[in-house]
Amino acid sequence: MDLNSFQELDKINHAFAFFVLSFLLDHAFHNKIKILNQVWLLIGFGILIECVQFFLPHREFSIADIFADLLGILWYVLLEPYLKKLVSFKFGIQPKKKHN
Repeated sequence: MDLNSFQELDKINHAFAFFVLSFLLDHAFHNKIKILNQVWLLIGFGILIECVQFFLPHREFSIADIFADLLGILWYVLLEPYLKKLVSFKFGIQPKKKHN
């Protein structure tokens, strides 16, 4: 595997990981943390990870990784309504209503 293929795969892994983290955070704190606050929390986490990597040997800080993280978060935010419909249809689960 050449370096460019590895870097592309790394960005896909970052996006997928943050998509899954977004899903888990949203479902763990569904009615407790608004989606926009979840987004900011995950962006901060992604930046923190990159800052820590700056100080580690054999690792490096990468703006591209942060953008890949953001892409995974945004995918979840955009797909979230459809995912809830799919889950409720497939498993017969009624989505919980958010309290105002």
